[in-house]
Amino acid sequence: MSKLFYETFLNTLPVIKNKKELEKGIRRRDKHVCQLCCRIQGNKKLLIHNINGNKKNIHPDNLISLCFYCQRKLNTWLRINKRR
Repeated sequence: MSKLFYETFLNTLPVIKNKKELEKGIRRRDKHVCQLCCRIQGNKKLLIHNINGNKKNIHPDNLISLCFYCQRKLNTWLRINKRR
C-alpha cells in the first residue's frame, strides 16, 4: 500500500475524541449484544475486541462487542493457537 493512499485513508476516518466515546459507539452499533453468543447485555458492560489483534487499528470495522465470557474464551483460544 502506498504512503499517499494510507494517509488519504487515515484522513477519511472519523475523528474520535476519546476511547470511551469510541467504545460507546461500538456498543451502540452492535445494539448492546455480544457478537459471538448473541446475549443481550443489560447493565453489564460489553468489552470491545480488536478483530485482527492490532490494538492500534481502531477503525470501527475492526472492533466488535463481546461479553466477558466470550472475550475470555476467544483470548484463550488465540493464545493456544498462536503457540502452534
